[in-house]
Amino acid sequence: MTLCVRDEEDIIRHNIEFHRALGVDMFLVTDNLSQDRTKSILKEYEQQGILEYFYSDEDTHSQYKHVTKMARHAYAYYNADWIINNDADEFWFPVGHDNLKDVFRTYGDDVYGVTFNRQNFVPLKHFRPPFYDSMVFKQVHSVNWLGQPLPGKAAHRGHPDTIVRQGNHAVTLMGDCQYEQSAAIDIMHFTARQFSTWEASIIHGGRAYRNNTVLPRTQGIVRRTVYAEYEKKGNLNAFYEREFYSRLPLLTALLRKRITIDTRLKRFMHSLYEQR
Repeated sequence: MTLCVRDEEDIIRHNIEFHRALGVDMFLVTDNLSQDRTKSILKEYEQQGILEYFYSDEDTHSQYKHVTKMARHAYAYYNADWIINNDADEFWFPVGHDNLKDVFRTYGDDVYGVTFNRQNFVPLKHFRPPFYDSMVFKQVHSVNWLGQPLPGKAAHRGHPDTIVRQGNHAVTLMGDCQYEQSAAIDIMHFTARQFSTWEASIIHGGRAYRNNTVLPRTQGIVRRTVYAEYEKKGNLNAFYEREFYSRLPLLTALLRKRITIDTRLKRFMHSLYEQR
């Protein structure tokens, strides 16, 4: 599993422990300018021999470049058969299988890549850590902040010429390759947790995209748009009032079946930590 992270101390340990328990053998992580405890957490796992730590000081949100490098490295140095290019706020939950390895064993040798749908778990005004305890409400039809259908994510077989696209939504390879769409994994997406840390990530990400002179402006359009609101108003308080759920709107959305309750991750994490 590859990850490109910045200031993810509230979630990165949970992400690694979750995917480790479900069969991921090795984590390759690029730390991009983190100022919190992210580096020290990652170094703990590096000392355990299950993580390789990379660092980048480029403030350009060049995720595609870092992830492509890590994906190729995973194949060249670890002989990776399947590679998941992940984000710190995404949890790949197998459906109908005991672990992730069992999922990927089902695909024929001719299948190079598989895409899976993501499911948005909505942000809460009454949030409390750990995130998986309170964030159990997900959109029935997941959309991004612009109201567009939420794009899925791709996993792929190891290959020396892999190219991972910005956002990890697609992987390309020269030649004729077969891809599949699958429902065997639900990617649980917890993009906005505690408001203050989320607002900081929008500011960092928006400025980084502005610094990037290579990517087209259509790349990262959601983050760019939210950051434009921050630049105009000086904060994201109006966004918070509009998009983060208080209890009454949450109940209304539940009754109208726009949101449903999903406690799978909560139960899994409690079981995982109780065993230790």
